[in-house]
Amino acid sequence: MPSRFISPRAIERLAVEIREEANSPSKPPVNVAQLAEAFGCEVVYVDFTPDTVSARVRRHDHDAYDYLLEVNAFDSPKRQRFFIAHELAHAVLHDDAEDDFDFVEDRKPLADYAGALLRRGLEQLRS
Repeated sequence: MPSRFISPRAIERLAVEIREEANSPSKPPVNVAQLAEAFGCEVVYVDFTPDTVSARVRRHDHDAYDYLLEVNAFDSPKRQRFFIAHELAHAVLHDDAEDDFDFVEDRKPLADYAGALLRRGLEQLRS
Protein backbone atom coordinates (compact mmCIF):
# COMPACT_ATOMS: atom_id res chain seq x y z
CA MET A 1 0.00 0.00 0.00
CA PRO A 2 1.54 3.37 -0.96
CA SER A 3 2.15 5.79 1.90
CA ARG A 4 -0.05 8.82 2.13
CA PHE A 5 1.69 12.17 2.46
CA ILE A 6 1.51 13.88 5.81
CA SER A 7 3.12 17.27 6.19
CA PRO A 8 5.67 18.02 8.90
CA ARG A 9 3.27 20.65 10.32
CA ALA A 10 0.47 18.06 10.55
CA ILE A 11 2.88 15.67 12.28
CA GLU A 12 3.79 18.37 14.81
CA ARG A 13 0.07 19.08 15.45
CA LEU A 14 -0.64 15.37 16.01
CA ALA A 15 2.23 15.16 18.49
CA VAL A 16 0.97 18.22 20.37
CA GLU A 17 -2.57 16.76 20.48
CA ILE A 18 -1.33 13.43 21.86
CA ARG A 19 0.73 15.20 24.54
CA GLU A 20 -2.23 17.42 25.49
CA GLU A 21 -4.68 14.49 25.63
CA ALA A 22 -2.29 12.63 27.92
CA ASN A 23 -1.78 15.75 30.08
CA SER A 24 1.92 15.45 29.35
CA PRO A 25 4.11 18.46 30.16
CA SER A 26 4.98 20.60 27.16
CA LYS A 27 8.65 20.72 28.11
CA PRO A 28 11.12 17.87 27.57
CA PRO A 29 11.71 15.24 28.76
CA VAL A 30 8.39 13.79 27.65
CA ASN A 31 7.31 10.50 29.23
CA VAL A 32 6.69 8.64 25.96
CA ALA A 33 5.63 5.43 27.71
CA GLN A 34 2.84 7.42 29.39
CA LEU A 35 1.88 8.91 26.00
CA ALA A 36 1.79 5.48 24.41
CA GLU A 37 -0.40 4.14 27.19
CA ALA A 38 -2.75 7.13 26.88
CA PHE A 39 -3.07 6.30 23.17
CA GLY A 40 -3.99 2.70 23.96
CA CYS A 41 -0.63 0.92 23.88
CA GLU A 42 0.49 -1.48 26.57
CA VAL A 43 4.23 -0.86 26.88
CA VAL A 44 6.21 -3.97 27.82
CA TYR A 45 9.98 -4.27 28.20
CA VAL A 46 11.17 -7.60 26.78
CA ASP A 47 14.34 -9.54 26.06
CA PHE A 48 14.79 -9.53 22.29
CA THR A 49 17.45 -12.22 21.92
CA PRO A 50 19.40 -12.09 19.74
CA ASP A 51 19.68 -8.35 20.11
CA THR A 52 18.36 -7.44 16.64
CA VAL A 53 15.11 -5.67 17.50
CA SER A 54 14.74 -2.45 19.45
CA ALA A 55 10.95 -2.32 19.53
CA ARG A 56 7.79 -3.40 17.76
CA VAL A 57 4.08 -2.66 17.86
CA ARG A 58 1.15 -4.86 16.96
CA ARG A 59 -2.54 -5.06 17.60
CA HIS A 60 -3.33 -6.32 21.08
CA ASP A 61 -6.01 -8.81 22.02
CA HIS A 62 -6.22 -7.41 25.55
CA ASP A 63 -9.49 -5.65 26.48
CA ALA A 64 -7.79 -2.65 28.06
CA TYR A 65 -5.34 -1.91 25.22
CA ASP A 66 -5.54 -1.56 21.44
CA TYR A 67 -1.82 -2.18 20.82
CA LEU A 68 1.07 -4.07 22.35
CA LEU A 69 4.29 -2.06 22.18
CA GLU A 70 7.32 -4.16 23.06
CA VAL A 71 10.64 -2.47 23.82
CA ASN A 72 14.08 -4.05 24.18
CA ALA A 73 14.73 -4.12 27.93
CA PHE A 74 18.49 -4.01 27.36
CA ASP A 75 18.65 -0.88 25.19
CA SER A 76 19.68 2.39 26.81
CA PRO A 77 16.85 4.51 28.25
CA LYS A 78 17.44 7.14 25.54
CA ARG A 79 17.14 4.53 22.80
CA GLN A 80 14.04 3.05 24.46
CA ARG A 81 12.39 6.49 24.54
CA PHE A 82 13.05 7.05 20.84
CA PHE A 83 11.76 3.63 19.82
CA ILE A 84 8.62 3.92 21.96
CA ALA A 85 7.92 7.20 20.15
CA HIS A 86 8.76 5.60 16.79
CA GLU A 87 6.46 2.61 17.35
CA LEU A 88 3.72 4.91 18.64
CA ALA A 89 4.07 6.74 15.31
CA HIS A 90 3.25 3.47 13.52
CA ALA A 91 0.04 3.20 15.52
CA VAL A 92 -0.93 6.87 15.07
CA LEU A 93 0.05 7.40 11.42
CA HIS A 94 -0.75 3.96 10.03
CA ASP A 95 -3.75 2.89 12.06
CA ASP A 96 -5.50 0.84 9.41
CA ALA A 97 -7.54 -2.20 10.38
CA GLU A 98 -5.94 -4.23 7.58
CA ASP A 99 -2.38 -3.03 8.23
CA ASP A 100 -0.20 -5.20 10.45
CA PHE A 101 2.58 -2.58 10.78
CA ASP A 102 5.16 -5.01 9.36
CA PHE A 103 6.52 -2.72 6.69
CA VAL A 104 6.21 0.97 6.00
CA GLU A 105 7.97 2.15 2.88
CA ASP A 106 8.43 5.82 3.81
CA ARG A 107 10.01 5.95 7.26
CA LYS A 108 10.60 9.71 7.39
CA PRO A 109 7.14 10.56 8.79
CA LEU A 110 7.73 7.98 11.55
CA ALA A 111 11.03 9.59 12.52
CA ASP A 112 9.48 13.07 12.27
CA TYR A 113 6.62 12.05 14.56
CA ALA A 114 8.93 10.41 17.07
CA GLY A 115 11.03 13.58 17.15
CA ALA A 116 7.93 15.74 17.53
CA LEU A 117 6.76 13.69 20.51
CA LEU A 118 10.13 14.02 22.19
CA ARG A 119 10.30 17.80 21.91
CA ARG A 120 7.92 20.70 22.29
CA GLY A 121 5.60 21.27 19.34
CA LEU A 122 6.13 24.12 16.88
CA GLU A 123 3.03 25.95 18.14
CA GLN A 124 4.35 25.87 21.70
CA LEU A 125 7.83 27.00 20.65
CA ARG A 126 6.38 30.03 18.86
CA SER A 127 4.15 31.12 21.74
